[in-house]
Amino acid sequence: MPVMKARNRFEAIGRSLIAGLAGTAAITLSTMIEAKLRGRPDSKTPSKVGGKVMGVQPRDPSGGKRFNQIVHWQYGTMWGLFLAVADELGLRGAPASAAHFSALWSTELVMLPAANAAEPITEWGAEEIAIDAMHHAIYAATAGMVYDLLAPKEEVFEPIGTIKRFAKNLVENIELN
Repeated sequence: MPVMKARNRFEAIGRSLIAGLAGTAAITLSTMIEAKLRGRPDSKTPSKVGGKVMGVQPRDPSGGKRFNQIVHWQYGTMWGLFLAVADELGLRGAPASAAHFSALWSTELVMLPAANAAEPITEWGAEEIAIDAMHHAIYAATAGMVYDLLAPKEEVFEPIGTIKRFAKNLVENIELN
């Protein structure tokens, strides 16, 4: 499989950011519905982690809500870039979405406890694990679907051989020292 041309790379990056934005909208809707049904407050995790990473804290509750939203939407949109990288390596469609979910959720499960923004998963109940996994699966599925729907006709995903192409491209792109 030939290496993606620069123009196609920029198109893939644009598609991936739009896909990340769509995934963020989907996970936002999913968590809002779940929070309402379960009677739990909105998550403040994005502002906790964002504040630690950037070394800033909102001055008041209103600023905290705005900062929380900014970090949430920025983080989710940027995670869409994973799809452009996966595409460059030849991974598309459902396999790319599965890899996207795995990378996103495993990062959350490591990063949030490290930032003291959440308990380790070993402290969660089965229901909380399932709900959190569901939200992130909704994000990854939506982002992947939007990324694939925005693909030019000549790049439409062909499911047969995806894993073979991915493995071949991965091996070809690894430089041995």
